[in-house]
Amino acid sequence: MRYFIFTLLICTTSFCFADTKDSIRWNDLSQKNQKLLKQFKHQWKDLSQAKKQKLVKGANRWSKLSPQQKKIARNRFKQWKNLSPEKKQRLQKRFQRFQSLSPEKKRHIRKTYAVFKRLSPEKRKLLKRNLENYRHKKNVNY
Repeated sequence: MRYFIFTLLICTTSFCFADTKDSIRWNDLSQKNQKLLKQFKHQWKDLSQAKKQKLVKGANRWSKLSPQQKKIARNRFKQWKNLSPEKKQRLQKRFQRFQSLSPEKKRHIRKTYAVFKRLSPEKRKLLKRNLENYRHKKNVNY
């Protein structure tokens, strides 16, 4: 009984005095996530709670990917790193606009994109060229 009360006291005390910024502690991460996030180990205590949550969420998602999906993600990350800051900013804004759309509009865009991807390379090229001409005439940037 003493051990239980002592343990309860320690847990309650540490909870009350815990630094909320460091509520995700490095040692509380799974071995798998520690391995994935090892580059952040030495700065972990200085990261914001939001950043830590984002990193853990990403590590959890990465762990669930198939080897093929990981390969695709690595290639996309390489492409991302090679983009100019301006291009990255445009893509981030486009992504934010997409995220703010209603679920119906998102579904419509995904469906339209799936149709586009099924087109032959020649037809896709033609559509892209027509869209670029339209944007140029209307001075529209996406």
